[in-house]
Amino acid sequence: MTYQALINGARGLVYFGGNVKGAMTPEDAKLGWNWTFWRRVLRPVVEEVGNRSPLAPALVAPGSKLPVKLDGADDVEFCVREAGDDLYILACKREGKTIEVKFHGLPSWSGDGEVLYESPRKVQAKAGTFTDWFAPFDVRVYRFRRRATGQDTHEPRER
Repeated sequence: MTYQALINGARGLVYFGGNVKGAMTPEDAKLGWNWTFWRRVLRPVVEEVGNRSPLAPALVAPGSKLPVKLDGADDVEFCVREAGDDLYILACKREGKTIEVKFHGLPSWSGDGEVLYESPRKVQAKAGTFTDWFAPFDVRVYRFRRRATGQDTHEPRER
């Protein structure tokens, strides 16, 4: 739900429920807080979207004007952000079957895209298009870095 909120424009997140005794282990109940949930689930997510993460620049960037589209699924939500020389695509799937989707409309300079938090996995954009698989409740963060060449290889963008 964190990524779904970010994809749909959230600029701040609040988590609650750590004090709900019915959801705690007996050890956590003695401490009065669900530390097991924090360590296993919530802390990793907070670190992924925190201000020290590789995703941080994209989280404060405005939505991109690039004409990126997705084919192959009605239940995959995504957004595109540009930060510095990087292009980010955040995507998440709701319920349903595992499917292959195709993103297209990326800039011509897009090539290898890093799949953040799944290192060393990458995707390869060719002619502004790449495909990937999504299972129910999967989340992906793709980062494409502008190649350093001797020429200007990018399409204009708003700053």
